Amino acid sequence: MKTAFPAIVLLCFFLLPSGMQAQAFEERPMPGYIGDRYFFAGPAFAQEPGSIRYTNLMLLHNQIAYGVNPHLQLVGSFTLFSVLPRFFREQRYSNPLSVGVQLSAPGLPDWVHLSFSPEITALTGSDFSVTDYRESWFLTLSGKLTVGSQNHHVTLGLTRFFGDEFVDYSVRESFILIAGSSRLARNVHLIAETRFDTTAGSDDITLLGFRYFIRGPFSFTNGLAWAEPSQELMPFFGLHLKF
Repeated sequence: MKTAFPAIVLLCFFLLPSGMQAQAFEERPMPGYIGDRYFFAGPAFAQEPGSIRYTNLMLLHNQIAYGVNPHLQLVGSFTLFSVLPRFFREQRYSNPLSVGVQLSAPGLPDWVHLSFSPEITALTGSDFSVTDYRESWFLTLSGKLTVGSQNHHVTLGLTRFFGDEFVDYSVRESFILIAGSSRLARNVHLIAETRFDTTAGSDDITLLGFRYFIRGPFSFTNGLAWAEPSQELMPFFGLHLKF
């Protein structure tokens, strides 16, 4: 039942009473509005063409994305795990630097979106090696299906890891993503994201919280994150800038 809870929350997104759903969204332009992001993951549709979005989560994870056109998004991220105390880390180098693209399928109904995302990640740090790719690099391929509008949508995805056994991250084989977002008010979103890791002994991660559009390019995200079966619970926050 605990594992099924995030899925139940996502299904309830489309069952909200009309009085709780956002009203009069288009009263005036909101250039900084973010509807294409959960926590770490995003839906199958790209952000607006020409827009740039920067996200910082927990002061550690940094992501920047650029919408080239309605079907192509460029994404890069960098995570500073090395600034954490040693007892939080399992390896000497763990600063993932990633670059990738998201390709969204054209010609589908407005409420159905499909995407494919290849991404290359380098584990930078004291042991980083450009030439010995087996110890420093791996590839991920992700496919996602999103159903709904930009105001209310759910996403099902699968990510597969490809890398050498020497790369700690590649010990993970793949994970299943279930995520959703529902716009409760003009500037408030309810968001949820769950990753079911298919690797034996790995935790499933769930994040549940809200995103608030503040002013100009600024949005703020806060919520709770927990893992199964360890049931570790921690607060979660992030800042977004969109231009």
